[in-house]
Amino acid sequence: MIRSLFTEAAAQVFTLCGLLSREDEIELGRRLAPKYQARASLLVLSREIGRSTRYMAKVLRMAGVTIRPRPVDLVELRRRYEGGSSVAGLAHQIRYSYESTRKFLLEAGAELRPGGARQPLRDG
Repeated sequence: MIRSLFTEAAAQVFTLCGLLSREDEIELGRRLAPKYQARASLLVLSREIGRSTRYMAKVLRMAGVTIRPRPVDLVELRRRYEGGSSVAGLAHQIRYSYESTRKFLLEAGAELRPGGARQPLRDG
């Protein structure tokens, strides 16, 4: 049903890029909000309308919905760090900032290795 609504709304495009108007995106977010609030994931909803999870999060935010943070497996994060992965490498893998990843590791009880603070890039 949602896919057909999106298809119907997409037929009434307002730009050359084929994007929905702001009002249509807000309406789409409002229609999908109950499913998201009932714990449907961004991935499930995005597949339902045939768009990306990033787009799905955008329309939900536009409709006033607060997006849940992605869960992080702290035990696995600590295991990887203690196995030799760097904070920066883990941050890239889990798609969180360096600072957030560092906080997750501390929360997981990991003892951070010395020299883990970010250093400014040097020219040359």
